[in-house]
Amino acid sequence: MVKFLITSNTSAKIVKIIQEAERELMLITPYIKLAQIFYDRLVEADNRNVNIKLVYGKEEKLNQEDLEKIKKLKHLKLYFCENLHAKCYFNEKLMVLTSMNLHEYSQTNNREMGVQIKCDVDEDKELFHKAKEEADFIIQKSKLLISRSKDEEKEVEITLNAEDQKLYKDLKSFRFITSKKEKVPAYWVFHDSELKNIASQRPKTKEELLNIKGIAIKKYEKYGEDVLKIVNEFKS
Repeated sequence: MVKFLITSNTSAKIVKIIQEAERELMLITPYIKLAQIFYDRLVEADNRNVNIKLVYGKEEKLNQEDLEKIKKLKHLKLYFCENLHAKCYFNEKLMVLTSMNLHEYSQTNNREMGVQIKCDVDEDKELFHKAKEEADFIIQKSKLLISRSKDEEKEVEITLNAEDQKLYKDLKSFRFITSKKEKVPAYWVFHDSELKNIASQRPKTKEELLNIKGIAIKKYEKYGEDVLKIVNEFKS
């Protein structure tokens, strides 16, 4: 269920959202001045190939220090929304709606409030998706300033032979069952390209599975043993 947050809780939850992002991260804040802990977590997310969308407002020209930091992120899209007042931060499963800007002063000096919303909690699911729809609308109305997101890179086509296709089908069945159990979209469990890479590369160990693009430690901890069992027990 929705959880009430005060200033310290809000900062901690935003850090958690960045840390646990697997594929997508959205940060909407009128004002930006990145505290070092937030920037460090963004760098970690960027290194995990997470697509980061950052929307800010008020003044189109960022201070040079923050702009130079942001430019170093390889999977970032930076937007400007002139009339932005909303503050919203979320990944695939967790969202914070709050009064807090992504600004060092707000996090250390202001009295802030907010709420936490979890996509995988039945009571929160509708609210999560409504807030996400509004966030997408804000993106549509914003000016794109920097685009370095991996979703613009051309996908390399993965060709599967007949036996790989059979394993791919088994992996998709596992993904379908898991997504229904967790009440999340299937691509939140595994993207098609991840399953195709698993089917073609046939990882046998934890280390080999973690070497596949898109498979980070958190995903391994949730699904890795089941996936390795499917691969190791697969009979062509």
